Amino acid sequence: MMRHSRLSYVFLVGAIALSLVVAPSWAATLAISRIYIEYNSSANDLGYHVSLDGEDWRTLRIVNPAGTTIFEVTGKGPYRELGMTELFFEGAEPNLDDFPLEDLLALFPEGRYRFIGQTVDGVSITGTGRLTHAIPAGPEVEADVSRGDVVIEWEPVTAPP
Repeated sequence: MMRHSRLSYVFLVGAIALSLVVAPSWAATLAISRIYIEYNSSANDLGYHVSLDGEDWRTLRIVNPAGTTIFEVTGKGPYRELGMTELFFEGAEPNLDDFPLEDLLALFPEGRYRFIGQTVDGVSITGTGRLTHAIPAGPEVEADVSRGDVVIEWEPVTAPP
């Protein structure tokens, strides 16, 4: 009886070790998963952009640092069978005179955003993107168009890096 228990234990440990080695078969990682801010200083507006790319996925959701799902997409019709590989979108860009910066930043807290989905083969797919509220100042552009030719020059923004 004791011999059978040891054999079962060795088999169980071997099965666990094998499952750890084969882990890629049950999980995939998005090649690109980004969330970032775009600030337009000339229009004084700000919006959030998302860019992702990965295996043929059928569903995808974005979860904010607090654990709340803030976006979700599911392929229907042919996209359910074929899947999707890339997605880019940008949110509305309200004018900061009408929608204060502090209020807009509060809607999307800084931190790690998780991208969670499923491929058309039923494999989980994940990614992460780090959102920061460090927004560089807009460039100072001076132009003299009276001569008929236009040259635009600017100094790089260095703060924040």
